[in-house]
Amino acid sequence: MPSLIQAAGVSPRFLDLLAREPLGGSRVLDVGCGSGRLTLALAPVCGSVVGLDRDAAALEEARASRRSRSLARTARARSQTGLRA
Repeated sequence: MPSLIQAAGVSPRFLDLLAREPLGGSRVLDVGCGSGRLTLALAPVCGSVVGLDRDAAALEEARASRRSRSLARTARARSQTGLRA
């Protein structure tokens, strides 16, 4: 099974805690994902990951990082604009 990617700005201790969870095949929602550091770190070990944020510039950075890592099928970035409670 793939392991979590060490991501700049994500606590190694937090990633270690996540690595102990049975995430394989899980669907994960990262609310307030910003530039997607955690979203992209989780992508190799989860079934799918969706990152939500309202900052369009941060989402574009997340999308660019996703494309550069060839994670298009497992990680997505979405805007929170227009979501209903």
